[in-house]
Amino acid sequence: MRSAKRILWFVLFFSLVFLATRLGFWTYQPYMKLVGLPPSLFGVVFAALYLVSALVSKYAEHLEQILKENLTLFLMPALVVLSLILMSRFISLGSLSFILILQIAFGIHEPILKSHLNRLAPSEVRATMLSVQNMVGNAVFAICAPFLGSLVDRLGLQNALLIFALVIIILWSGLWRYRIKWFRSTEALPKTAEVEI
Repeated sequence: MRSAKRILWFVLFFSLVFLATRLGFWTYQPYMKLVGLPPSLFGVVFAALYLVSALVSKYAEHLEQILKENLTLFLMPALVVLSLILMSRFISLGSLSFILILQIAFGIHEPILKSHLNRLAPSEVRATMLSVQNMVGNAVFAICAPFLGSLVDRLGLQNALLIFALVIIILWSGLWRYRIKWFRSTEALPKTAEVEI
């Protein structure tokens, strides 16, 4: 029962971070336009962002070993919220650097959360569990994306980013409360399970 609750928590948490990073991604282009970046440089910036994300992903598990599980998981939504708030408050070419903060969360979350799900889920249902996790993340994104677009149209990009950050804080706080309740046991996750990413 405890294992099932932990799996559920990671699926919900993955969905939240997936939603936050993907919706954040779709604000990059209008934000670049807002800060006055020439369209000819958009591709260069996107390439640099994905390079950063790839490098972070490569060392994500090593980072978790240093920071430990709780701090690493806390860091993912915290970086997203920080990035969105800074993007909503500052508009200049230099503020493009705030997107890098979100890309760090983007790079960390998938290898770390899939690693945890692999260790928690029994081997016979592991592939199904990963499929369910991806399906839930994509479903939540499909439902929420139109609302972010509507907010941008009605309130402007900066206000939409700030509201989006506040929504993430509320959902993140609720999930973290359940983590404290469901993960009270100090029982360590098994280290011998295969990791399939």
